[in-house]
Amino acid sequence: MHEAARIPRFFEALAPQYDRLNRFLSLWRDIAWRNRLIDFLPQNAEINLLDIATGTGDVLFAAAARPKFIGKGFGIDISGNMLS
Repeated sequence: MHEAARIPRFFEALAPQYDRLNRFLSLWRDIAWRNRLIDFLPQNAEINLLDIATGTGDVLFAAAARPKFIGKGFGIDISGNMLS
């Protein structure tokens, strides 16, 4: 099997534990990094976000939770398990 073909299968298997593992391995810094990214978004402006390789959608969910976010978010990922 070609190496690139293993990547989707890896994330399919990892999906159920991904968020918990991401928090642990980053020492919960992933939350701060995500919030810092969202701080760069324009406030009170209608925008559409496209998150490529969205994984479990953490960036989109965090943006949508902001009271001043107006718009829509779209996420795509090679792993259906990550999306679900």
